[in-house]
Amino acid sequence: GLTAADAAGWQRVWSVGDYEPDPVTAATYGGGALASFDGYLYWGTMHVPGLAAAAHARVYGSSTNQDTQLAAALGTHRAISVFRGSGFGESNSPPAIELLYGEARLPKYSPSDGGWVLAPNGMAARPLYGHSGLGNPFNNYCWTLDVFQNKLYLGTMDFSYVIFDQIPLFLSPFEDLQLRLYLRSNHINPENFFGADLFRFSSGDAPAQAVSRQGLGNPSTYGVRTMVSTPESLYLGMANPMNLLEEGGWELLKLTPRSP
Repeated sequence: GLTAADAAGWQRVWSVGDYEPDPVTAATYGGGALASFDGYLYWGTMHVPGLAAAAHARVYGSSTNQDTQLAAALGTHRAISVFRGSGFGESNSPPAIELLYGEARLPKYSPSDGGWVLAPNGMAARPLYGHSGLGNPFNNYCWTLDVFQNKLYLGTMDFSYVIFDQIPLFLSPFEDLQLRLYLRSNHINPENFFGADLFRFSSGDAPAQAVSRQGLGNPSTYGVRTMVSTPESLYLGMANPMNLLEEGGWELLKLTPRSP
């Protein structure tokens, strides 16, 4: 494996700190999958739900005030961002890095300003195709990327099923009712988010298109854990921790595109 002696042979070409304006939140980012496609290197991010909020409480101190706790939970929440780059290894110029899915402005904790403010991302870039999570705020892990039949497939982990199952445990009956009424009045149906998402880039000039937004037929499946392609089919190993449900447990699926 790599040791400290190998460090001089590597050059850093990108860091989450180049994008994320909040340094404590940046320290909690994880790296997602990477894949080469159509002349670019694509990659995404990973975020453990609640980890950034816990880190902020450790750095800045915790609070018993519910409004402050809610502000920290919302201010630190990040859905996946997706990037791509080209020109790596060229000595005459730095690589060109693009933000495909993310936010032009992100919450940043500023003690001097008395709390949370919106700050431009460190790249000063607007997302080329859309918001974080590819439009789903519960996509917290760009878990898999693979090229199949000249198209790039992206599989996510979506924690919406887990969080909405757990929320009632932390709320009073009145608070739970208020949340449900709020969601209903704003025409938000949490079940529409349940299940891992699978997207497909048809080329380097097009945004991702959704293949499935609900676990490929099983909303309790929260992740596309692995992908393996053959010339004819794309095999998907699905992550599902809901073992006691009738539809629970991991699945192995085969995706075969329909003939035109």
